Amino acid sequence: MISFLKKRLKHPQTPTDKLIPLEVARTLEEFDIDAAIARLQAHSVEFLTGPTRVEVRPGTFLSFCRDPEGNVLELVQYADIHAYRSDLKNGSV
Repeated sequence: MISFLKKRLKHPQTPTDKLIPLEVARTLEEFDIDAAIARLQAHSVEFLTGPTRVEVRPGTFLSFCRDPEGNVLELVQYADIHAYRSDLKNGSV
């Protein structure tokens, strides 16, 4: 999954089509985000979100880092992916 991280222009009433892209993030779903963070830190990867995962809502954990070319990578772990994404059926993730 590729996410576009955006910000609003100065005026708070800016329509959605006037959002400007800041970064493109590649999202990697992890089954053990803590282990993934540890493996990357062992290779001197620095995380934009700090050294540990961030719980953004109950059961959803994120961490952001950059690849060697400077691209943003998002690691995400869901306690229950099917509760979060009910459109996924039959264990397709």
